[in-house]
Amino acid sequence: MVNDYRKTKKLAPLQNNAAIEYQARRHSMDMGTHRIPFGHQGLSFRIKYIQEKVPGATIVGENVAFGNLSAKAVVSGWIKSTEHRKNMEGNFKYTGIGVTRNMQNQLYFTQIFAR
Repeated sequence: MVNDYRKTKKLAPLQNNAAIEYQARRHSMDMGTHRIPFGHQGLSFRIKYIQEKVPGATIVGENVAFGNLSAKAVVSGWIKSTEHRKNMEGNFKYTGIGVTRNMQNQLYFTQIFAR
């Protein structure tokens, strides 16, 4: 969905990266299990991991969301947010997405961007 949005802005599509996806999935799971609070806690660790695993990656951005939302609703919300939209429109090459559902039936979304 983010690549569909990027296409409307004439931006190159993001390439999925397994190492980034792993970090996004792990972050969503950590938030969903309340191991960490909702937000960007631990971002410096994720950045370091991505920089070690993705050759040439120096800049990393992250969008998060939670609730009983569809992926379409999450992306729509990010488009309406200046900071989230900046990541979506950023000069990034790679991405990874992680989504988890917790015991309270809440969904946690993380999308990480890197270049």
